[in-house]
Amino acid sequence: MVGPGPGATASSQIDVAAPARTGDGRASRSGGNCGRTGPGQARVERYLATQTARFGQVSMDAKQDAVDCAAIKKFQTAVALPTATGFADDATAEIADRLYNSTPASCEADADATTVCVDLSHQTLWVMRDGSVVFAPVVIRTSGAKLATPTGQFEITEKEPTLSGAELPYWQRFFEDFGLHATDTSFYTEPDSDSRGVNLLSGDAKTVYGLTEIGSEVHVFGHKAGT
Repeated sequence: MVGPGPGATASSQIDVAAPARTGDGRASRSGGNCGRTGPGQARVERYLATQTARFGQVSMDAKQDAVDCAAIKKFQTAVALPTATGFADDATAEIADRLYNSTPASCEADADATTVCVDLSHQTLWVMRDGSVVFAPVVIRTSGAKLATPTGQFEITEKEPTLSGAELPYWQRFFEDFGLHATDTSFYTEPDSDSRGVNLLSGDAKTVYGLTEIGSEVHVFGHKAGT
């Protein structure tokens, strides 16, 4: 397998760690993205090995193959990465690390309640019910320094499929003007939310909305870098 090489210094050089491009004969002959091991392969495999029901089997050998590639591509699509190629680049590995390091115990959820866990440090969210995880960690995006999401233990006080007068699908208020809701803007090109909320991908927001009710707990903890 080809590992990540140094950055190209001339236009005639091929960056073998980049996704295959049209006309990149060497990448095509090696199987494109499914024939090249990315710099984040081992880290992505580590996470995907815990999520085989969602993304499929992977081989824990830090080497790319067609089966790994399919699972990685499915994962990249699920977290809405701009390019879902199946190649384990650094961006994919960073997201895998965030999800892998999101631990249920850090939420301090009550054993007899439904709790939405918001991990600001890893920018992830999951749902627990009666002490067990019922919705595994997913990526989120919270606001920046000027509108920093408050930490603490709250309750959902309002639920609206779409908040009146605002583009906030699956709105769930938990503190003043802060709430959980879906967004269609990129988590990666726009790293901070411009609203007082916890942004989720649309499908994730819909699932969380269906798992909660008025009075469900929201535990917000950790610290987002730069806030």
